[in-house]
Amino acid sequence: MSDIHYNDESRESKGKFFPFVDILQGGSVYTSFGFEPFTPNNELRYKSFQLQNNLSVYLGEHNLTFGISAERYESENVFFPGSQSVYVYNSLADFYTDANDYLVNPNRTTSPVTLRRFQVRWSNIPGQEKPIQPLKVWYTGAYAQDQWQST
Repeated sequence: MSDIHYNDESRESKGKFFPFVDILQGGSVYTSFGFEPFTPNNELRYKSFQLQNNLSVYLGEHNLTFGISAERYESENVFFPGSQSVYVYNSLADFYTDANDYLVNPNRTTSPVTLRRFQVRWSNIPGQEKPIQPLKVWYTGAYAQDQWQST
């Protein structure tokens, strides 16, 4: 007996990329907005091929079963949180100061405020746009069973 299965559990982003923004108040998150950070390039595709063969031998009170199995599993997984960029401001006032300065000078190279944190992720593998994590595995097995009927 053999089976082939293919699944794609990838999630597509709805809308265009936009940074994710956290604004703090007193060190805790006051408000957040922007593109949800875990969906961009969240991909999972996998396939498996299974092969199994059994041999049964009936010997009176004993039913013997011998078998082999093999499975080939392959997957591609991409999890790329923060690829849309994440900005964490220390206060609402810092956010307004930065936003207003950007509106006045959209070509600026520095900000008048210091962010609590800035994050952006990218793949630095040449020719690879997103960090694909491939996995290819063979599982093999052999088994034997004795089903004994005492009466």
